[in-house]
Amino acid sequence: MRRFVLGLVVGLALICGTARADEGVVVSAKMGILSVKVGDKDVKIFLRDLKVLDADGKELTGDAKREAFKKDTKIEFTEKDGKVTEIKLKK
Repeated sequence: MRRFVLGLVVGLALICGTARADEGVVVSAKMGILSVKVGDKDVKIFLRDLKVLDADGKELTGDAKREAFKKDTKIEFTEKDGKVTEIKLKK
């Protein structure tokens, strides 16, 4: 019985602590804040200290990072522990 409970607790911890990915569409990008439409919700993402990848998986930096987020750009973002950690542009 102890093994069962321990296995259940470990499994639950792994599920809760994992990263999840969502897809959305850029509504606007101003002053380092990205507004994204995810389903019927609007999500604000702060671009500071985020890893941004193009559609091929290559990391964007500097001006390329700032210019990548135009209105109606499709993106996929990875969220871990309630914080966005990575954004990938979709084709």
